[in-house]
Amino acid sequence: MQVAITCRHGSISSELHEYITRKSEKVVRYLGEVSEIIVTVDFEGGRANVEMLVEIEGYHTIVAHVEG
Repeated sequence: MQVAITCRHGSISSELHEYITRKSEKVVRYLGEVSEIIVTVDFEGGRANVEMLVEIEGYHTIVAHVEG
């Protein structure tokens, strides 16, 4: 399984990068055959939007959004 983290219009610290990777890898416990996780952090006007795409082998892609 591969975790890809990208940032738009800003950057994140290495500690936050590692934290996102650790938390993302826990999804495998609940979903089983996860092939790839893509996390996109978008900084816009003082706010951060985070989108996570979880691709499950043989099934659909799960999408989650959060803004803060």
